[in-house]
Amino acid sequence: MLFRSKRELVAAAQALSDSTDFDATAAAMKELQRRWKESGPVPRRLGDDLWKQFRAACDAFFERRKPSVEATLRQEQDNLAAKLKLIASAEQVVAKAPGEAGWGKAIGQIKDLQREWQAIGRVPRAEVETLWQRFRGACDALFAKRDAARDAEADAQRAELEAVRADIEAVLAGGDDVAPRALAVRGKLAELV
Repeated sequence: MLFRSKRELVAAAQALSDSTDFDATAAAMKELQRRWKESGPVPRRLGDDLWKQFRAACDAFFERRKPSVEATLRQEQDNLAAKLKLIASAEQVVAKAPGEAGWGKAIGQIKDLQREWQAIGRVPRAEVETLWQRFRGACDALFAKRDAARDAEADAQRAELEAVRADIEAVLAGGDDVAPRALAVRGKLAELV
């Protein structure tokens, strides 16, 4: 029974050894290897030959797969470099914002960088979260900077309106120089509108 189980594992590995569906077959081969270990020992004189056949089928597949894995790793490194450049670009946009062209241009640049980010492929798994947090942080920093500028502008406008309101109340309170003060308030209002 055990010997037959080992022969079935050898046959399954040999059937998969020529596959070009590298991802699915690698998972299947690893599952076969796990099952081989769990299937227990067989007498050495029978087991050695089966083990050599099984190992040869696995090795053949993984050797054929190796160039594909190496190409994927190289591509991930290239993608990592590209995403690091995008992070640097996003940080530069934030540092220079709003610039002479205003917030619209800076926001457009960030949106362009976000589209580029999406177009770049996978990066090494260990880098995914760190890269995303840095990029997202730079993008969010632009909007936070814009919102802070808008808040400061709104606060300044409120202060100016409060000053005009105080001037209006002073004019309404009367006094000897009402006309010149009313004209001054009118001029301030025209500047605000």
